[in-house]
Amino acid sequence: MEQFQEVIRQMIALFDEYLPLEEKKLKAVTENDLVTLENCMTQEQAVVLKLRGLEKKREDAQQANGWGGKRFREILELVPEEQKAEFQQLFEELERSIGLFQSANSSAMDTMNINLRQIGKAIKSKDPNGAYNQEGAAVKMDRPLTSRRV
Repeated sequence: MEQFQEVIRQMIALFDEYLPLEEKKLKAVTENDLVTLENCMTQEQAVVLKLRGLEKKREDAQQANGWGGKRFREILELVPEEQKAEFQQLFEELERSIGLFQSANSSAMDTMNINLRQIGKAIKSKDPNGAYNQEGAAVKMDRPLTSRRV
């Protein structure tokens, strides 16, 4: 159980540590600071990799305790009564950290989407059939600027 709790603490620390990065990204988006935004997104990729590693550790620790595939609420029902309060506090803290991180990330993504729509409208208003290079000259488009493929 201790290993599982330690992984949850590490996840909380990761989200708390990188929350300022998401706030910095939001600020960069609102100020159109592309250099800072790109730097933030590069750092964010490292966070995602760390999170995947922690998620794997959490799954392994859950499995080792016989909680494989269980949700946190279900785990609370299975832990000894004397540890329920500690587990409850950990789960609530993780939920809070994730919520703050997701909120900042969502705000940055929404702002980026708005900016992208404005760019698209500006391009269409200049010429509904084309795009332009940095000098303002028309560029022939053989395919769309963006792709929905993932």
